Amino acid sequence: MPEGEVELLVATAKQDVEAARQISYWVQRLLAAYDARSQLAGMPPAVVLDAMRRRG
Repeated sequence: MPEGEVELLVATAKQDVEAARQISYWVQRLLAAYDARSQLAGMPPAVVLDAMRRRG
């Protein structure tokens, strides 16, 4: 395999690793958001509204 082709494959692999890292980061953020929303859904609306007013 020519050296230029190897360099291209390495560069592509590095891009794939970075893309996978970013996907993993966003999956973690989305799971945390989903968990927070699930917890909020289980609370009485008055409690949620009161907490939002205090933070606001």
